[in-house]
Amino acid sequence: MGKIKAEKYSDIMTPEEVAEFLRCSQNKVYKMLEDGEIPGLKIAGGWRILKSNLLDMFQVNVENEKESPVPSVNVQPSTKIAIGAYAKERIINLLLKGKISPQELKNLAEYDYCKNTFKANFPVIKFVDNSIELAAQRKDSNGYSRYYKDAIAGKYLLSSQWYGYQRKAFDCWFARYQ
Repeated sequence: MGKIKAEKYSDIMTPEEVAEFLRCSQNKVYKMLEDGEIPGLKIAGGWRILKSNLLDMFQVNVENEKESPVPSVNVQPSTKIAIGAYAKERIINLLLKGKISPQELKNLAEYDYCKNTFKANFPVIKFVDNSIELAAQRKDSNGYSRYYKDAIAGKYLLSSQWYGYQRKAFDCWFARYQ
């Protein structure tokens, strides 16, 4: 199987291009988009994905084409998994173990706190309102899913909107609970 060059793709990719780039099925890409594993936006009824977000997911460093026409992947020990999965695993663990204080839970549900702490565009958690369908609570005001589909302990929805540039901020926050 030949190597796929990141330069081949435009800055904004379709799910079909992402499937080719990741060497997986289009159905898998659509599922990952719906579950928030790959950050994307629905525009005019179709998904669009920033190539830079995919590259961030793998911590790809594209070398100068003169030196190497193929991107080299430099995975650090703490970056072996995408930031979304990394944050999700750690936050769920903290929540289930009761290590996050009630005040910090309130903070994590506040836009300003999350913007300042994680550079996040959405609150990290949402408290589940049992009087509203869960699927509706996962969406923002424009109808886009911003939270993982399953509620944690039936109480919290966790943001699926994580990007590579947030890893350092997340690690600083997480270090307080170790």
